[in-house]
Amino acid sequence: MWVKPQEVLLANALWVTEMANLYFVLQRRKGYGKSKGLSSILVGTLDSVFDTKPPPYRILHQTPTSEVYYLISCSLTYSEIEKDWEWIERNLCETLNSFDSEEEVTEFVCCKIQSVIANIVPNNQGAEDEDTKSFRTVTFKFHRLFNMPQDEKLVNYYSCSYWKGRMPRQGWLYLSVNHLCFYAYILGRETKLVVRWSDVTELDKTSSLVFPDSIRIATREKQHHFSMFLHKSETFTLMTQLTNLAMKQLIDDKGGFNEDKDLLNKLSKNVPKKPSFLKRDLDARAHSEAYCLLFRLPASEKLDGSTDATLWTPYNKRHVWGRMFLSQNYLCFESRVKGLVSIVIPLLQVKGLVSVVIPLLQVKGLVSVVIPLLQVKGLVSVVIPLLQVKGLVSVVIPLLQVKGLVSIVIPLLQVKGLVSELIPLLQVKGLVSELIPLLQVKGLVSVVIPLREVCLVEKAENQASNPAVDKSVLLTTFRKTSFLFAQIQDREFVVDKISELLSRTRAPSLVSADSVSSRSNSSDKTTWSPQPPLMTLFKLSCSPECSASQEAREKLWELHFVEYGRGVTMYRTTEVARLVLQGVPDRLRREVWPAFSGAVNEMAANPGLYRALVDQALGKACTANDEIERDLHRSLPEHPAFQCDIGISALRRVLSAYAYRNPQIGYCQAMNIVASVLLIYSSEEEAFWQLATLCESLLPDYYNTRVVGALVDQGVLDDLTSEHLPHLHARLDELGMIRMISLSWFLTIFLSVMPYESAVNIIDCFFYDGARVIFQVALTVLESNQEKLLACREEGEGMQLLSDYLEGVYNEENPHNSRRKDGEQLNKSISVQKLLYEAYSKYGMLSAGAIERLRLKYRLRVVQQLEDGVGRNVVRSIVGDGYFSIEQLQDLLVLVREELLSQRRVNSERYDPTQPPYEAYKVDYELFQLLFVGLSPWGKGTQAENLSARLFRLMDRNCDGLLNFRELAAALGMTCTADMTQRLKLLYTLHLPPLLSSAEIESPTRSENGTEVATDAADFFNSMEQSVSSLESVAPPVEENCLMRDPDERLYAYSREQSWEVRSMGSLRSMVESRDSRLDLKSVPKMDQPHFIMLWKTIYDLFQAQPEDQETFHAIATIGTLLLQLGDVGKRFYLEREESADSLLAAAASHSAGLRPDTPSSTDQQSPDRNGNPGVGLDPHWSITVEQFLATVLTGQPIAEFFSHTTSLSEGIARLRGRRFNRLNSLSDTAFTKMGNSNKGT
Repeated sequence: MWVKPQEVLLANALWVTEMANLYFVLQRRKGYGKSKGLSSILVGTLDSVFDTKPPPYRILHQTPTSEVYYLISCSLTYSEIEKDWEWIERNLCETLNSFDSEEEVTEFVCCKIQSVIANIVPNNQGAEDEDTKSFRTVTFKFHRLFNMPQDEKLVNYYSCSYWKGRMPRQGWLYLSVNHLCFYAYILGRETKLVVRWSDVTELDKTSSLVFPDSIRIATREKQHHFSMFLHKSETFTLMTQLTNLAMKQLIDDKGGFNEDKDLLNKLSKNVPKKPSFLKRDLDARAHSEAYCLLFRLPASEKLDGSTDATLWTPYNKRHVWGRMFLSQNYLCFESRVKGLVSIVIPLLQVKGLVSVVIPLLQVKGLVSVVIPLLQVKGLVSVVIPLLQVKGLVSVVIPLLQVKGLVSIVIPLLQVKGLVSELIPLLQVKGLVSELIPLLQVKGLVSVVIPLREVCLVEKAENQASNPAVDKSVLLTTFRKTSFLFAQIQDREFVVDKISELLSRTRAPSLVSADSVSSRSNSSDKTTWSPQPPLMTLFKLSCSPECSASQEAREKLWELHFVEYGRGVTMYRTTEVARLVLQGVPDRLRREVWPAFSGAVNEMAANPGLYRALVDQALGKACTANDEIERDLHRSLPEHPAFQCDIGISALRRVLSAYAYRNPQIGYCQAMNIVASVLLIYSSEEEAFWQLATLCESLLPDYYNTRVVGALVDQGVLDDLTSEHLPHLHARLDELGMIRMISLSWFLTIFLSVMPYESAVNIIDCFFYDGARVIFQVALTVLESNQEKLLACREEGEGMQLLSDYLEGVYNEENPHNSRRKDGEQLNKSISVQKLLYEAYSKYGMLSAGAIERLRLKYRLRVVQQLEDGVGRNVVRSIVGDGYFSIEQLQDLLVLVREELLSQRRVNSERYDPTQPPYEAYKVDYELFQLLFVGLSPWGKGTQAENLSARLFRLMDRNCDGLLNFRELAAALGMTCTADMTQRLKLLYTLHLPPLLSSAEIESPTRSENGTEVATDAADFFNSMEQSVSSLESVAPPVEENCLMRDPDERLYAYSREQSWEVRSMGSLRSMVESRDSRLDLKSVPKMDQPHFIMLWKTIYDLFQAQPEDQETFHAIATIGTLLLQLGDVGKRFYLEREESADSLLAAAASHSAGLRPDTPSSTDQQSPDRNGNPGVGLDPHWSITVEQFLATVLTGQPIAEFFSHTTSLSEGIARLRGRRFNRLNSLSDTAFTKMGNSNKGT
């Protein structure tokens, strides 16, 4: 790579000259190449530790009398620098000899190199990489050190120490999308480590005497410790992100990480430049996820930026400091003082500062703090340092109990920059119970403004009389609501950004059923009408006291809406938190639930989609709809709405539409219970979008096939119980019920374990405050029953105790309506209002951030445990086939899983748990070919691709282009460990039609050097006239053809089922997989001469990859000649031989009579051979049987030994893994490179 000429004063320090002439020197840096001297070791160590490695090769320009050198080219590889050297010798050296002075030589060289660079740069400007030049150099080094494929993206790298044994190795940690890698070079000794993120089982920070201040990473096999980080928090956060991505990929079975290229064109300001584009991408994703979670926005929303600003709050006529957030479709605001006001506002009873200070002076130990406050003008400068005093917590708790404290805090709320000092107050455990419920509010005020509702953005004029509105922006919505933001540092940029986002905002278009699926038939759709909230159709009896309470709370809510606004754009303050805690009135849940959960945003963005989904989903034959039908009548049967067709039909539509919309989740038990309660209070479409938001945002991964999210949260509750209720946790652990008590609690949000009239109050808080409410309630339930649980003697007793307690939770508004599902009166245990009050009072300190950190910790464990469980089931289901041992199958499964993840192969369909376990892992032809070449002894010659393609087609039972794990193990087992007769029988079968076509015999494809190679897999499969495959030999019928698209094709396929080619596939597969017997051999068709010649070429090719042995090749020639003679002998008796020996000959005879009318006549084709196959131009009467083939081949000792030798699968897998560290691009490249070398040798 040419570089702008730079002066170099010390040309020979740390460098070795490789080539030189009069004016130029090519040098190699010490520590590279084959030199192993002490100086090379020291230079290599210094470069590794300090990461100062320049490119290892360079070219310097020099003149004979000058001591100054000029760097003109550098390179990471010798081949690249050699090309530059050759260019110099070819284009410059002769020209330089014509100059008179050395100054002219140097000037010419520098100008020439600069002109070369100028000519090269314009060609690359359009394709400039998003990463910095230095990071690209590190990326190249990363790929070279660990032999990673080019599509493996490096995210960032850090200096650290890796503890190998008890000795640290100082080096560099490389974090890529799929791997963690470490490299150290200390005094000539290299240390390399590669760990897949998908193999990580534990990730945490540790600090011990042996491993001080380190990051610990555990896999199934080993633990790794890294320490001495310069940026430990950043490194751990990035590790957490990458591990989380890997776990979600395992959960969702989706493709790999995709970069967000929109960031390249994003208009941004004051954003720190990161060397890696991927690092910037991951940071942006993390910020967007937190942003969406905070304001309950759709998961697809991307945070564009944020800035400090004030928001004018009309309800109290103040400018509140906070932060304004912008994304594609929303503008949001959150106040800076988080939760402090929620402590203060309810206690605002005392006016004036004096009345507060006097009682404070009576508090023991506080005089020295309070007196300075009275002497300083301005409260802020004194209060801020006080909050940094060690032991503040012990002072704060009694302060909160002093009447009149509020009036001190209120002035502080007006001070800009006070947030970071006041936040620690919220972490105080054991605050006054009256104050705790309001700690759940995220801030003094938060606002969400959908840009679809904004009609005007304007800059307000500054006012000298009111500096609080300087640099302000006024937003007006279509509902004539105005929002005034002020004190925006860069107002012009913010206004431009809002204008840009508004220009991209489009009114959502109505979705039709045809746009969901063009294959639908409108005549098949049944007419239906969406239902309103079922509570309006099925009104339950309510006592006068309950009605009065509902009306009173409705008035409070309506007054709140008048003052703070309603819908998505309402000002969300501590006041709304208090109202939610008291319970949302029944008639308002339809409005409040979607607004707080964020479902209203999804519904507004997708008008008409629900109806279109229902039209497509209803009546569709699938597993999800079958499961839904089974559960419909078990969904809230005590409610009259679900005792008739109205409620049942609405529930069916909601569940079926969601299963159709998100097939990755489909339907999971417990969704029916949640959806039924949503339908009571919301309309059908509103219930659908609330269910979608619940499954995808609020409780992610809860309702997938393996309920991973609920299992993860079980672990989180276990951790929280051990922290807050250690004695109870120990007892529950002894009883073995710690992981059993909470699954139904989480999956149904307590709806299945307590009366729904009570549980809906918990859902009120859940939609407002998120998933932490579930943990607060669960801990409160356990603590309330702690004494009784400690006295339990067995698991069943404890489970019954908790069940009775939860069934007895009643609603204070209508206590007489609490009955069991069977109609019996409940024994009351606690009111839901009191339960929630205690939950917030005792466990209000739980934060969403802390729960997310615990979720990551347990997500690693749960996902890996589930993967291990699936692996054990897969191995257990096929170990009986007898090809491999349990250990070998486990090694093969791990290898397949790794390759599926690394090559980002995505299963087109979700794995159905009702299917056998081995259906969970499927390989396509590309991966099968890689494994066949790397593991099978038949994969070493030039015919390996041919054999792998035929074997893949033979084992593909359902003709879907994929092999399940059982078929894969059988295919490899029959070539590696099966007995000699079965292997020879397989080889014989792979050269019979239809696996070996006449077209392939007549015109084999040739490579550039003249050797025969296999056709591409797709062409190979398309060259066959096959569309269905038989599952078993003779008895089972052929399965439905996946390619039938019209009646004519179905009729033609039916006639083709009778052909020899189609019927023979199942027979051949069954015969090959069965253990040898005389009956099996009698059913094998005979082989004609052209196919036998191809078979013998393959046998010769298999031995080409073995060490040369004259005896072996002599045996091959002798046996081949003998088989040819046997075929000639059989030819003489062709007319007299019985045709009954071939079990499929009768079907072949009737083949010509069943031809389609539009097919060419038999006179236009060559005569078929005795097996019913098209003639290939040679003698059709020549043939041999498999019995003759086996009997003859077994007489050759070298051939018999080759086919009886057992190949170790584990050793082959180890070799295949080793190639990962020696390959140039991918594992498959290495495998086929080896084949190419074999080609050259033949």
